[in-house]
Amino acid sequence: GGGHRASANALRDALDTLYPNQFRCDIVDLYTDYGPFFPYDSYVPLYKVMAEYSFLWDWFYHFGATPFGLWLNEFCLEAFCFDPFKECLTRPTPLENRSGVEDKRGASGTTGRRADMVVSVHPLCQDIPLKILNEVDGGGSSRSEGRTTPFVTVVTDLGGAHPTWFNPG
Repeated sequence: GGGHRASANALRDALDTLYPNQFRCDIVDLYTDYGPFFPYDSYVPLYKVMAEYSFLWDWFYHFGATPFGLWLNEFCLEAFCFDPFKECLTRPTPLENRSGVEDKRGASGTTGRRADMVVSVHPLCQDIPLKILNEVDGGGSSRSEGRTTPFVTVVTDLGGAHPTWFNPG
């Protein structure tokens, strides 16, 4: 959504200011761009509905923080989103300029390698990306250990952090 994207853009802009031309940031809305079907690919418009009807947001927030809600979220993401999100996290990083237009310097339009680091600014982008990185970095042997790709979580909801923001991995 807009707030999380604004946070990602601010991080990119800060890196560009502090370390000009030393980092290439590929900002991806994992759910919108790689969500396999409704509701996963529709979180932004659904969030707008929940923001308009705050009782819906309140219900989903509190239900999602229960042990059953956390388990259900993890189960559904694993069952439906693991492979599409893995496609995102293993794809070669595109060559782009600041305007978001692909840079044609590379024959394939990519760096030829996947991201060196993953930075998450959304609470639902912790558990499943960590499992994917464990599997990819561990050569497919485990979804619970083996990750070598650095993974950083930037908590942007400072008023109250939902349990999905945190993962011991």
